[in-house]
Amino acid sequence: MRRSFQFGVLALSLIILSSRSMAGEPALTFTGGIVSDITNDTVVGWRFTADAAVTVDALGMYDTDGDGFRTATEVGLWDINGALLATASVTSADPIDAGFRFSPIAPLRLTAGQDYVVAGTLNADTDGDNYVYNVQATTVSGITFVDSRAIDTSTLQFPTSFLGNRQGWFGGNISVVPEPNTFALAGVSVLAMACRRRRN
Repeated sequence: MRRSFQFGVLALSLIILSSRSMAGEPALTFTGGIVSDITNDTVVGWRFTADAAVTVDALGMYDTDGDGFRTATEVGLWDINGALLATASVTSADPIDAGFRFSPIAPLRLTAGQDYVVAGTLNADTDGDNYVYNVQATTVSGITFVDSRAIDTSTLQFPTSFLGNRQGWFGGNISVVPEPNTFALAGVSVLAMACRRRRN
């Protein structure tokens, strides 16, 4: 009876550990940089390589002062050929993480070895939104920053202008769901074997 209780506690602990590892996190975070006013309506973001198969669960936009957006901003995720894979409307009510506000999307699996572009709209006016450039960016495991992208337009479009590989112009972002915790999976396997032995 006592051993069964111990197995139960171990199983519950492993489930909790595994579920915590599945929370989405910003694919890119940064420090420093220069804040710039928007002089033209623009779509701004970045290109990245999915070094591993990862799942995107939200699209986000950088909120410079953390005080929200003048209007909702549209964020898109494209493959490198410009095919639109997902969109989200990000508002001031969306939760903020590392300076980015994120709006959830249906989980989207990215293919390892493929390049993608994420970008969002910013509106030009004296009280409008800003972007940040020349930052020191860090990406999560499985994502590699390639270059910055933009296009002057008031509607969400694939950003074709190359702004250089200095990190970066922000802009849009994705939230990535980490792969299941390796330790938790190994623990579940050990637990399953122990239960099988106990039955035998």
